Amino acid sequence: MAEPTQIPIIDFSFINQSRDKVSKEIVDALESVGFLFLDNVGFDRKAIEQACKWFHSLPESNKFALATKSFNPKNKNIYRGYFPADATNSSFKEGFEVSEELSQEECVSIGFPLYEPNRWPSATEEETAWFKKTLCDHYKLMHNTGTEVCRLIARGLGANEDWFDHMFSPYPLSTLRLINYPIRPKPIPDCARDGDYILHCGSHTDTPFITLLATFDYPGLQIQDKNDLWVDVPVRSDSLVLNIGDVLSKVTGKRLRATRHRVVDMGSTRQSVPYFLEPRFDANINRTIVNTGATTEEEELGYGPFLIREMKAKGYVEYEDLLK
Repeated sequence: MAEPTQIPIIDFSFINQSRDKVSKEIVDALESVGFLFLDNVGFDRKAIEQACKWFHSLPESNKFALATKSFNPKNKNIYRGYFPADATNSSFKEGFEVSEELSQEECVSIGFPLYEPNRWPSATEEETAWFKKTLCDHYKLMHNTGTEVCRLIARGLGANEDWFDHMFSPYPLSTLRLINYPIRPKPIPDCARDGDYILHCGSHTDTPFITLLATFDYPGLQIQDKNDLWVDVPVRSDSLVLNIGDVLSKVTGKRLRATRHRVVDMGSTRQSVPYFLEPRFDANINRTIVNTGATTEEEELGYGPFLIREMKAKGYVEYEDLLK
């Protein structure tokens, strides 16, 4: 009988004292399980959970004022902002997304799609300032944490620590998302059932480099192990859950695993806050850290076009109109 899958735990406070050890632990975890817990990152769990709950408690009119054009045709934002839950889909969640804080002038000067200014909710001046600062602080910490993890991965794979750095500078496409999973209304669609389970979010792999997820005290996250069995991810409320996406798996020659995962409906509302570390739009992802030979211009594949293609292939309902 196979041993049950255990989610490795990495103490991030040891990265300077035992860098080689932590690098090996991270690579081993991402080769074998594809998920790990990251302890002692130093994020303000209470503040980001409060911000998530505060946003999703706003009146629907306030949230739809920030919705992407797909859900509010009056708006110009097509990528960043709010998206509502769709009870007919296997993934039943609403979310609010922000990126690096950029002005309209900066977005125009970058010249690639998907860059646009963040939208912020209208509330009291004090509330809006608190909410914006909380998200921007968390975004910055997650970016720094994610890029440091990339350096440790590079070290653990025997490459220079800065091997990935250029892919995230300038202007990464990284995303911070506040998710609320409401209780599913009945009848439950067939696409949201798997045996006795009702799904809040269907089975998928993430696309970007690294996901850093705050789950607070909510159970429901499951990963698919090497035997195709679904395994519960335990609640570890002050830790971050770390997993990798298809792009990091690709640039490590599939040595690291982009593990399928899902969220099951536990019969109550649920919040989580993922941060997706993503390269800049034109970063070449058609090279691997295990074979660092130069690629020709014809062989290059930019992250942005790859991301848009993957969104279409995976059928992300929140970006459906954007991808037409």
